[in-house]
Amino acid sequence: MLDVSDHPKVIDAERKGVHFESRRRWYALDDADRITHVSPGWSEPVNKLLGRTIWEFFSGTATHHIYKNIFQSIRGKRATASLAIRCDQPDRLIELRVVVSGGADRQLLVTFETLREAPTEYQSLWDPAAVRSRL
Repeated sequence: MLDVSDHPKVIDAERKGVHFESRRRWYALDDADRITHVSPGWSEPVNKLLGRTIWEFFSGTATHHIYKNIFQSIRGKRATASLAIRCDQPDRLIELRVVVSGGADRQLLVTFETLREAPTEYQSLWDPAAVRSRL
């Protein structure tokens, strides 16, 4: 089992009894990419996240492919990959650092840290509820 309490990139707020809005969030995955642990601060309640596959939360074939390749290259090696990504919302520009770390039994720890967040004009391109043309 992946021991998230000793991971150097993780703030274990629940274990320490600290409650705050963190700019760093994480989740742990088992060898089948099911969510086994999460940090505080996600928009979904913990009980709605645990046991679900991470792929339920990814949209787009390219995004799925990129993360699948990263997970496969890290899994079982106790290696770490770090990348900077954009995760924009319709009215916010968001830059994140993502760190994927391998653990025992082919488990993974994925940490997200918000590097920059800024308001912007509404962009329908990033709105999943926006009406799209159907060609």
